[in-house]
Amino acid sequence: MSFRTKPGSNVDRMVAANAAYAAAEGNAYSIIKTQQVSTWHEKQYHKTGGPTWIIGDKQNTEAASELKMANQSVHELRRARMREQIASENLKYEAELNARGLTVAKHRM
Repeated sequence: MSFRTKPGSNVDRMVAANAAYAAAEGNAYSIIKTQQVSTWHEKQYHKTGGPTWIIGDKQNTEAASELKMANQSVHELRRARMREQIASENLKYEAELNARGLTVAKHRM
């Protein structure tokens, strides 16, 4: 019995066809994602009247200024809390010293 093709060649062809199909499917997925991104950029361009990278720069500068303002407000809040803590500790220490019969020299204006 002689074979014109080697045994299992149909399996080899099926594996090769499946690999080609998987590669084509991956390319189609990549094309679909690229199309979605380009559609989004086109919509943004029409909404804003300019390229989307310019909007990104504007958003970055706005975000930086918002971050700077947030840092300032946090700094002010921390300073206010520190003042309150120091004032309460001063009162506590003054009360302890008064209980021992001692006083703290205060500068009055």
